[in-house]
Amino acid sequence: MNRRQWLFKAAIWGFAGTAAAALGSVFIDVWLAAGRFSSAHWTPVRPIDALPEGQLLPMPELRIALVRQGDQIGAVSLECTHLGCLLNTMDEGFYCPCHGSEFGPRGEVY
Repeated sequence: MNRRQWLFKAAIWGFAGTAAAALGSVFIDVWLAAGRFSSAHWTPVRPIDALPEGQLLPMPELRIALVRQGDQIGAVSLECTHLGCLLNTMDEGFYCPCHGSEFGPRGEVY
């Protein structure tokens, strides 16, 4: 085997190893993610009947706010997507004290 053939085979095996490592990393991440979102990791918060209709219910200890619309319940993160600060709740949505951004009750940016 001459030098050119050796370099070619080394490049092919190097590429194959890198591709296998990348695919293996994705596979392991997907495999482990399935367990993180199972109901065993859920945190009971409140009974549905205890949630006020159409109002934001901030829960800063969990870093979320809940809103109930009929039979549906939504959760909005209280962490600012820009700096990660804890948002303050207002009547019409949220306010970030770190840089003054305002958000609607469903997380839309004003």
